[in-house]
Amino acid sequence: MVDKIAFQSIGGVEGIYLPSKENPKYGTLLTDYGIFPAETSKRVREKLFKKADSNSDKSLIEKRLKFLAWIKGSDESPYYSLDLRSIHDTWDDWIKEDNRFHLQGLISERTPERVLLRIQRNHWQGITPTEIEQSISHLQIKNCPKNVKKSQFWYFRVSIVDGMLHCTESQQLANAKDTKRILKSWATEPVEFSRYKEIL
Repeated sequence: MVDKIAFQSIGGVEGIYLPSKENPKYGTLLTDYGIFPAETSKRVREKLFKKADSNSDKSLIEKRLKFLAWIKGSDESPYYSLDLRSIHDTWDDWIKEDNRFHLQGLISERTPERVLLRIQRNHWQGITPTEIEQSISHLQIKNCPKNVKKSQFWYFRVSIVDGMLHCTESQQLANAKDTKRILKSWATEPVEFSRYKEIL
């Protein structure tokens, strides 16, 4: 699978979104497994406020909803933030349930207690090198296999338990040497997007 490595940090979250009074783009998501800073896409805000205007009760913003979300890392508690991308009535088959995330990234640190996984946007997604640099974050993950090593590229399926991401399934996608070669080639060689669509 070394030709299919791509950065990814996406999953399903169910919760109540409380927008900031200053800017509804930002707010907080209340879930059964924690309270997280959240950012919303234009698509999510349009759906939230459109439905809120049509409801006779308070608003959809204060209701429990299913979101497709990107998860990002932080150095400080709660260690994760969520970028809410879309709202769904039911989960897609590949998500299946609340609190399930699919991650793919570069191992930047390995200790006995945790793995630090680097995630970022992919260069072929039509963004600049500066935007890629700004998108970099690191996710702390617990309960990873012992054979996970620095500079390798891995896939993890994870859930949030007691405030931390815990690995439930994993697969090495590339060793350190192949990872370096592939990521370097992406900077100079065009990538056929359709080859990677299923894992983005």
